[in-house]
Amino acid sequence: MGYILERVSFSYSGTNVFKDFSLNLKADRFIGIIGPNGCGKTTLIDLIMRLQKPQSGHITYLEKPLSSYSKKELARQIALVPQTYSINFPFLVKEVVMMGRYPHMSRFSAPLAEDLAKVKEIMVQTGCIELAHRPVTELSGGERQRVVFARALAQEPKMLILDEATANMDIHHSLHLLQLVVKMQCENKMGVVAVFQDINLAAMYCQDLVVISKGRVVADGPTSFVLQSEILLEVFHVQAKVYFEDYNQSHQVVFRQCI
Repeated sequence: MGYILERVSFSYSGTNVFKDFSLNLKADRFIGIIGPNGCGKTTLIDLIMRLQKPQSGHITYLEKPLSSYSKKELARQIALVPQTYSINFPFLVKEVVMMGRYPHMSRFSAPLAEDLAKVKEIMVQTGCIELAHRPVTELSGGERQRVVFARALAQEPKMLILDEATANMDIHHSLHLLQLVVKMQCENKMGVVAVFQDINLAAMYCQDLVVISKGRVVADGPTSFVLQSEILLEVFHVQAKVYFEDYNQSHQVVFRQCI
């Protein structure tokens, strides 16, 4: 089991985002979250990352109340790649990636050889190794996002949360990093919960999809089952054709017009 949200309600300034919202996010699946702007996708990420607390209802992770975990316990379990990452201090890239190892290190201790090896391995895999000695404040938005990705993977999480994590990247780096996530998810039985704006990217990589609209789950299940033109019309108000593309071996969507 991963996350279970039971009858969760949450509001900002009196405006309901979720009311009696329930969802099961399995721990060993790559799950995509899609939906229109303002439907509650980012709020869902905030809740499962414990950045916000529900006003009512329950959230459990691995069959324990999410609120019962210490910050360090959560950091050993869950890593987040946000859409944007802001930092004003000129840490070197290798120092930022090393921050992902902190949950596994004793307080005030220096990195062990295994920590240094893991950071180097991840920086090579994510294409950040050539940036290692550059201040993170001097990087482009896409380069900085790759560094944040590397930091999260260096954390060796059991659950990886991606909040539009490839939005600032070019298509090459987006595909490379998502393929790396799939590889790690399969090898390490890591769970992945990823918010996508690009439905075709979600369809390429996600085993399951959750479609949210107006704070409710419209559809939830295997990607091939959920990705239907009728659902896209209902949620996004666009005409779409869904088909299986041999070239990338996944379901894809082409759009015609808004309704």
